[in-house]
Amino acid sequence: MIGVFDFMILSLLGYLGLILFPRKNSNQAVFAACFGFLSYLHIKRMIEDYGGWRVDTATMCMIQVCKITSVGFAYRDGEVTKDEEDKLFSHQVKAKLVERPTFLEYFSYNFSCCGCMLGPYFEYKDFINLMNRSGDYEKIPNTVLPSLKIYGQAIVLLALFAGVQILLPPNFIFTEDFGEKNFFYQFGYMYLSLSNRRFQFYAAFRLLESSAVASGLGFNGYVDKVPQWDRVICGYAWLIETVSDPSLVIKNNIFFRSFRKGESPGFQTNLIVMLVSALWHGFYPIYYIVFIQLAILVEIAKDVQRYGSFVNKLVPNSIVRYLLAQLFTKYIYSYLILIHFALLLDKAWIGVKNLKFIPPLMLLSLFLAFKVIVPRVAKRDVKHIIQNANTIATKKDN
Repeated sequence: MIGVFDFMILSLLGYLGLILFPRKNSNQAVFAACFGFLSYLHIKRMIEDYGGWRVDTATMCMIQVCKITSVGFAYRDGEVTKDEEDKLFSHQVKAKLVERPTFLEYFSYNFSCCGCMLGPYFEYKDFINLMNRSGDYEKIPNTVLPSLKIYGQAIVLLALFAGVQILLPPNFIFTEDFGEKNFFYQFGYMYLSLSNRRFQFYAAFRLLESSAVASGLGFNGYVDKVPQWDRVICGYAWLIETVSDPSLVIKNNIFFRSFRKGESPGFQTNLIVMLVSALWHGFYPIYYIVFIQLAILVEIAKDVQRYGSFVNKLVPNSIVRYLLAQLFTKYIYSYLILIHFALLLDKAWIGVKNLKFIPPLMLLSLFLAFKVIVPRVAKRDVKHIIQNANTIATKKDN
């Protein structure tokens, strides 16, 4: 019963931000109110269940925060006239709200049956179009088979997760025996065991997505007369990184608002995005350690592109470059999942110590090398600079 009140309080705080503050500041008011209340729930859970993975209203309100803050940003963007829409990115133009949602519309969106608990996240405008049967939702094809297909994928992923979890338990990584293994054994075990945790999340994502498809919300028009069901995407099980509700919200409402259209986002932008992501997760220090290192990893990937000619000379063989990039990325991702899984600093320290501190040292060394040493011996690729300036507003926006 208390959890229901938490949902209602969060939704009410968001709506008060829409109606009590000037429209130009409504997004900031909604953002502050939602993250403030979510922070309270995170702290409360830490006090009651420190170091645990309890699923309570804090977990459920995380997706609500994504939905409510997106309404705040969309309402703020609605103030932009058609003559000034070139200042917005394409997704902002599509999602913007000219009129403020009514109390009933707003709460219907927050508590709609296919997304009120753990997701999926979807835009308010899509929800209203579904309710009014307008736009792509005017004629929705039969949803039974598409939703069952996605539901079946979720069951398969759950089975895979359970099987690998039994064969390669992740807690073995924190034992002394694991610390005595060689590098290649550790890399293989860590990658297979911790990557398997993605199946756990992907299974949940696909289950949530099946509800969106079943309701018709996931319908995204036709391509060559074939109905598409990818309007609401929670995650792709076959991708290396997670493509999920929160990452989409952070991308649309934080990343694209951290720099002006036509500019190239730098390390500061990535760092802001990662810190907001950490705050959304809670207040365990390990969250901030993980996401700051993830920002460093993203910056290294950008530096490899910026100094592409230099890297190509350093490693001439394209196949070797590809394999090195894949191995490095998988190794670092596994390491970040490891310390995230540990949650507590003392447990994370044991895991990193077993890995001989190689992953964080690799990250820091490459980051400093590209920022301090490489600029002195090589120049940025002119092609990359021009491409960044011309396409950041179009390619990334899509």
